[in-house]
Order: sequence, then C-alpha cells, then structure tokens
Amino acid sequence: MRLDSNPMFRKILSPWYDSDTTCWLILAGMAAICIFCINGILVARQIPAYNKFEWIPWTLMGLCLSLCLFAGLRLLNRYLQRHSQHKEP
Repeated sequence: MRLDSNPMFRKILSPWYDSDTTCWLILAGMAAICIFCINGILVARQIPAYNKFEWIPWTLMGLCLSLCLFAGLRLLNRYLQRHSQHKEP
C-alpha cells in the first residue's frame, strides 16, 4: 500500500536557517551592523580625507537593510499563515 503523498497531519518543516529564532537573530545582528554603518558615515563626513570612502558604509547599510527586509517578510509571511490556519475550522 502506497503512502499518501499529501497527508493532512503533515506539518511544514522549515530548515534551521529559516526558523523564527534565526530570523530574529538576523534582524538583531543587522540592526547592530546598521548602527556601525551610521557611525562610519558620520566619521567619513567629519574627516575630509575619508569623504571619498563614504560609499563603503552606505553599501554595507544597503545590504543590511535588504537582509532585514527579507527576514522581516519571512516572519510576516509565517505569522500570516499561522493566523489564517487558526481562523479556518
């Protein structure tokens, strides 16, 4: 007898790197790096010799914010899926 390919009791398993805890850790780590980037931008603006290197912290901040956006969207999507499952009978 073959197993049902889509049983009703099967839960969706997400890998460890896509768990809620990991997403929250990513958000916290990226927030710390964004603070570091803001400090780098302020220093680069204060010292005239470093003005030409201001693009480096801006680039790093853009990458951090994009990771925050993707992790936040994952958490929001997961929250909405859980919320919709509790409303259905």
